[in-house]
Amino acid sequence: MTPEEILERYRLAAPVSIPVYDHFTIHAGEGVAPLEYVYRAREKAAPANVEGFKVKGTCMEPDVPEDSIVIIDRDRHPVKGNIILCLHGDEVIIGRLVERNGKLVLKNGHGEHSLESCKAHAVVVEVTRRLV
Repeated sequence: MTPEEILERYRLAAPVSIPVYDHFTIHAGEGVAPLEYVYRAREKAAPANVEGFKVKGTCMEPDVPEDSIVIIDRDRHPVKGNIILCLHGDEVIIGRLVERNGKLVLKNGHGEHSLESCKAHAVVVEVTRRLV
């Protein structure tokens, strides 16, 4: 095994820290300090555009209750069935991506929104529920 392979195995053994924010912005880490960090084991290096956000509201309950932390990947291409975090106007919307009349829309407990109406969106890859 080469020294580079040993170093890479060592890096992968350490958990990755993911910043958690309370506001979803158009660009990743846009001048806002994280509220906290969550740590996850990894199989490979984490992409730079993986972040966490605290959920406000109950539009996706019971799947995503209020005060959960959702981990998003801004680089992942959204597909039908994904849960998506979306900046719609000044409001953050979370919903499931469904197909309506050949177009993808975000559906949640408050209605439906077109994916095109989002200023920014990202695929939710993990939901961590707060129990206390």
